[in-house]
Amino acid sequence: MKKQGANNGATTAFLISTPESGVDSIAITYALLDPIMTVMRPLAALIRYLATSKERATLQGHTKEDKETSEAVYPVMSVAFSPDGKTLAAASDDMTVKVWDVATARRSTLSGHTHAVYSVSFSPDGKTLASASGDKTVRLWDLATNKERATLQGHAESVMSVAFSPDGKILASASYDKNVKLWDVATGKERATLQGTEAVWSVAFSPDGLLLASAGGSIVNAPGELKVWDIATGR
Repeated sequence: MKKQGANNGATTAFLISTPESGVDSIAITYALLDPIMTVMRPLAALIRYLATSKERATLQGHTKEDKETSEAVYPVMSVAFSPDGKTLAAASDDMTVKVWDVATARRSTLSGHTHAVYSVSFSPDGKTLASASGDKTVRLWDLATNKERATLQGHAESVMSVAFSPDGKILASASYDKNVKLWDVATGKERATLQGTEAVWSVAFSPDGLLLASAGGSIVNAPGELKVWDIATGR
């Protein structure tokens, strides 16, 4: 293959010669390549970044030594960054939530749950943290004081996931009891119960806060269940 002709910034022609087909000419316009390069340039940059990225820090604290094995026995179940990126929260099987200052790695511990903590979520203003636990409760924490603000009770089984609405006024909780509950953040009162047919593992609000998605399903031999709910009607 050899390149032939001048490049005027718009089109390049290539001549491909083979014994079977003789000479064929292929013209490629740079205008056609632009959309491809628009995608490939950031992708190439991301690949270079990942290839050179290194672990910045290991945040330790969710550990308890087993007397027989001397190994840490409590996994971390969930993590979430605050909206400003300055704080990281981690939920653990050790029944606590750890809150880390990202810049200094300084750590605080939020204690109160009596079972494993499965999920954490920051309010949009970053002032409140919600945690979901196997003790069937959701807890709201004031991050200015690291004190528990409220305990939300109503689920009959483990609470697996929590999520704030974009305006921070509603908190959704997903439970193994097959229900999603909506809570008024200001009062801690239950606003509605959205009933499913399988255990619910995760919830997420749409960006406008009008819809809520819930993901669920049984662990054994049952189809998954993905539902989208209208917050205004609960359907």
